Amino acid sequence: MINLNKQKFFIVSLITLASFLYSYNSLAQETTINKTLFAMNSDSSTDIKISYDEFAKRFQTEGKTPEGSIKMLFEALLKIEDNYDLAEALVAVVLNGKDMSENSGSISGYDIGSSARYMFDRIKDNYRIVRSYVGAVPDDDYNKFDKNNLVVNFPPNGKKINGLKVDNTITEKSTKGRIYVQSSGKDFPTPIYLEKNSKGLWKVSYSSISSIATGVRKQEKDF
Repeated sequence: MINLNKQKFFIVSLITLASFLYSYNSLAQETTINKTLFAMNSDSSTDIKISYDEFAKRFQTEGKTPEGSIKMLFEALLKIEDNYDLAEALVAVVLNGKDMSENSGSISGYDIGSSARYMFDRIKDNYRIVRSYVGAVPDDDYNKFDKNNLVVNFPPNGKKINGLKVDNTITEKSTKGRIYVQSSGKDFPTPIYLEKNSKGLWKVSYSSISSIATGVRKQEKDF
């Protein structure tokens, strides 16, 4: 009887130890996974911050002209294809601060808002939209363009395109107005509204993104 009790005690002890080791191993694995995910998120945030700082620095120079600001807007919007969070941070550099709310928790210090994110989603669902403004054409389904040298088409003031006259209102003395850009996939040019801030930087209005985020022609299929 004594030996039987010892055997039972030994078996129970083994089961308890095995259970403890299993729980400890599971906890260790979970901790390792959490640390890995945290590290990945930290690395991602660091990368976005580095890209944001570089972009914001360039904007201090390129943003001094309406055309430079518009070109950087399309550069930022193009990032939606690969990195949504980075695109949001970069667009905040170019957007008019009056159209955003302050957010100390974001890299830019601003929140672009749900309406802008809705436009982002429309753009993400159709890669052709932004590409049509930076050199890609419908003939090859907007696949060929130089990501390192974006070509934005600014039609000359007064030109008529499909009956619509390009009427740019920004002059050397202006502090706000509009500049038209032409998409290769749209019949009419798109107005981009901008306002110059106290630092001499041209900021784009939110309404311009909604004008950009409309559909474009698709590649014509052979028959």
